[in-house]
Amino acid sequence: MPNVIPIHTARIKPAPIYTLPEEAEMLAGDALSSPFPFTLFPDTKARTKRGKRADLIALAKRVERTAAAEKSALPLVSLGRYGDLKSEHGSLRHRKNLREVHGLEADYDAGEMPPSEAARRLAEARIAALIYTSPSHGLPGKGHRWRVVCPFSGPLSPEERERHVARLNGILGGVLSRESFTLSQSYFIGGTGGREPETFLVDGEHIDGRADLDAGAVHARTSEPGETVSPPGDWPLKTIRDALFAVPPDTDYETWWRCLAAVHHETGGSKRGLAIAEAWSACGEKWKAGEVRAKWRSFGEREGPVAAAGTLFRHARENGWEGPTEDFDDDFDALPDDDDPNAEIARILGLDDAPEPKSTGGLVWRTPDQCRVSAGTDYAVKRFINKGQVGLIYGSPGHGKSMIAPAIGYAIAQGRETFGLKTKAGPVFYLASEDPLGLERRVRALEAEHGPAPDFQLVGNVRGLFETGAPDLKELLREVQAQQPRLVIIDTLAAAFPGLEENAAESMGRVVRIARKIAATGTAVIMVHHTPHAAKNPRGHSVLNGDVDMSLLLEMDEGSGVIRGEMKKNRNGPLISLAFTIGVKELGTDEDGRPDHGGLLRGTARGRRTVGAATAPATAQGYGALPDPRRGRGNRGPGGPARSDNRGHVDFRFGQSAKPGHRI
Repeated sequence: MPNVIPIHTARIKPAPIYTLPEEAEMLAGDALSSPFPFTLFPDTKARTKRGKRADLIALAKRVERTAAAEKSALPLVSLGRYGDLKSEHGSLRHRKNLREVHGLEADYDAGEMPPSEAARRLAEARIAALIYTSPSHGLPGKGHRWRVVCPFSGPLSPEERERHVARLNGILGGVLSRESFTLSQSYFIGGTGGREPETFLVDGEHIDGRADLDAGAVHARTSEPGETVSPPGDWPLKTIRDALFAVPPDTDYETWWRCLAAVHHETGGSKRGLAIAEAWSACGEKWKAGEVRAKWRSFGEREGPVAAAGTLFRHARENGWEGPTEDFDDDFDALPDDDDPNAEIARILGLDDAPEPKSTGGLVWRTPDQCRVSAGTDYAVKRFINKGQVGLIYGSPGHGKSMIAPAIGYAIAQGRETFGLKTKAGPVFYLASEDPLGLERRVRALEAEHGPAPDFQLVGNVRGLFETGAPDLKELLREVQAQQPRLVIIDTLAAAFPGLEENAAESMGRVVRIARKIAATGTAVIMVHHTPHAAKNPRGHSVLNGDVDMSLLLEMDEGSGVIRGEMKKNRNGPLISLAFTIGVKELGTDEDGRPDHGGLLRGTARGRRTVGAATAPATAQGYGALPDPRRGRGNRGPGGPARSDNRGHVDFRFGQSAKPGHRI
């Protein structure tokens, strides 16, 4: 066994030095005491850095003296020299900013090999190194966890680092984690919770000065040693979803793709799992359309899992999640490049030489037969709005926007027709961001008229969805994923997105993107919005109307009280015209004993609006005798059926029903 020589520090127990056999001392030089440059990052974001210089003995003392309450508060060390080029996320730690490497850092998390054994092997190979334990070393169920640092004799190019990591891995028996091979690598140093790290110094030569190590080199593993892998489906979907949403989606890239990989494994790569992953990632500023789907596909092409529930749960607990208390052995705390994620994941997962798939951008390829089978099957309201689409209902104040929207939603929640259009039953979320009390009264009226609808949920206290990372948006996406609603209604756009500059293309485009993120989970989204005074277009920048899949303009005839709804855009079928009046429903008495009322649609009708001189005029066929709101039965008098003019515009005639002074 090598001799152990203590080095005394001011306040920490001595760090042992594993020395060379006597006959090898002349070959060693002074690698143990030769200073080398390294970089300290204050946290994982790496937006600032400090360049330092020390030998292995001084670095061991720094590791021993560094402490924090939690691992996330510890600094990270890299034996590279970085420039000042920041990534798009503001990080200085990425491969394009790595100028040169002065050594390597590597990671062992399998739990079986003690650090003293690693020191013994390095001493026998005559390689100078510092080994220090990680914060999780020795914790129940964790076993041995340590990091190893080997300086070079001088600066090397970043491309040369991987070769020397493989040589070190060969000396240690191929046990290093695959993260050790990641360029721009960095690791936490120090102790947490009052537990001091153990350090081991090995005297020897610089690893890059040895020409006899290549034959035994062991390159990156394709699976993590010691990782506990649960079978797919071993954890409830809700547990996986809750853990995932506890992790900030704009976390570092390593954590992001490991969480995705864990969800892929635990859900068996299912569409449901993909929808959860999409919804989570869409909460972040870094979200890019098609990126999650591409990663999902790449995980499915591998043999064996990349990560499992343990990885996900650990990251979730680090962010305050109180989930399963079982511990896992996949304690990855290595950090990847903050650079090109597609290239990085291909390199880490060993997909560099994999054949290119037919599509990498999430394209969907369908034959005519498949188009025939899939056409029009996934609607919320048939020919009105489908799942995954974004619609707009707009009009002037008091023109029935907040009457028709809950009526449509309530019909979907009950699975009954609305305006003669079929619906598919499912949960409905109604975000009452402008007038929650008024909406409560209308929902009571709908229940009194049509019966209970437990799948209709009125959501109040909506403080803002405009910021991508807003708590309300995160909670909404989490519940959308949990309950899989058919429809989400946002009433109104302006109230739900405070601070919105409606006339700015960028701001209005952001609203549409957020709505698309919600719809990407598999729900339909309808936003309620205003028009400028006496105008027929939505208020604000035209990007809103241009980017939605359906838009419905509501206008009231002040004389008759009839409200006409005219579709300006419909990607699901012909342009539809609707008509209704606003009636009232008795709701008992209020706290003062006076009659209470709730607003309700009366005399609803639907037609198809035709366009152009060559088309036949629309007819009232199918409307039947529209009910007179004043009589509650069929009527062909003043509230009679619809008529059409020769331009194809449907004319609906109804009686007035809402009395002045009624709160509806």
